Amino acid sequence: MTTLDSRGPAVAWRFDGERGPITFDPAAEAPGGGVRWLSFDGAAASPLEWLQQHGFADASAASLAPADDPRPALLRSGGRIAVSLRTGAGEEAVAGAAVEPVLLLAQRDLVVTVRRGPVAAIEALEADPAAAGRVADAGALLAVLVERCVDGLEPVVDGITEQMDLLEERLIGRTEDSLVPMLGQHRRAALHVHRRVAPQREVLHRLAAEAPDWMDDRARALIARAAEACGRMLEDIQAARDHAALVQDEMAAQQNERLNRRLYLFTVIASIFLPLTFFTGLLGANVEGIPYATAAWAFAVVAALCVLIATVQFLVLRWFRLL
Repeated sequence: MTTLDSRGPAVAWRFDGERGPITFDPAAEAPGGGVRWLSFDGAAASPLEWLQQHGFADASAASLAPADDPRPALLRSGGRIAVSLRTGAGEEAVAGAAVEPVLLLAQRDLVVTVRRGPVAAIEALEADPAAAGRVADAGALLAVLVERCVDGLEPVVDGITEQMDLLEERLIGRTEDSLVPMLGQHRRAALHVHRRVAPQREVLHRLAAEAPDWMDDRARALIARAAEACGRMLEDIQAARDHAALVQDEMAAQQNERLNRRLYLFTVIASIFLPLTFFTGLLGANVEGIPYATAAWAFAVVAALCVLIATVQFLVLRWFRLL
């Protein structure tokens, strides 16, 4: 592979629709036929500055550069497109429901991708560009990259829904209160993903509808299909959030039911011992006049009387089905 400037793209490939992808040096070679793809690792380079220096992009794309919390968005400047999307960070980040921003810049003979961190969908295509198929123009390559970014969200969404199902199986009907914070954590993860991905469906619909003339109908149709797939994933995330809310409500109901049963049992026990406490307290008063205070058999009579009172109370509670 051609050695590239450390400040420039991580990989550079040329597609012509006939031969396989060919690597090239974007800083040295003049534009040729087909479409060029430059992929930048934004964490290790300053891609927009490099692109502007080499005449590949204008300053309008800077507002969509990967940042801490970018919103999916679309900008058009003449025949150029700048679109910011969200995709899965990779298999190792699925548990945390991590999504990463990807910036796509496209014009008639060039497509540029800028990622800030690990993005499985882009990295896989960087390693094996032939997987893009017979790409002959920028519209086809842009459609492939958009599809890859949307497909990269699927492991994240599946991870969220699977975790919700597993937690429901472990929580419902049990007393594993230690798992309740985990449920809240997964609800927050689903909210995190939904908030960052929700605008993406509209962005892709706009991209398909407002595409420049160098994008053919097939590329527009592929991007529209990716928008619908993104919409279905958003519905799955929303369903997972609703599912988590139902599970949490069920858990709260079970906890309240257990608490009410314990309070009821405590009330019944207190109601049984309250008369006994009054009776024994009355006889234990340190005053003159308590009958049979010196009789040897008086204690046995008092104990038997307490047992009788408790038994009568128990039978009465059982009769009224309070126990």
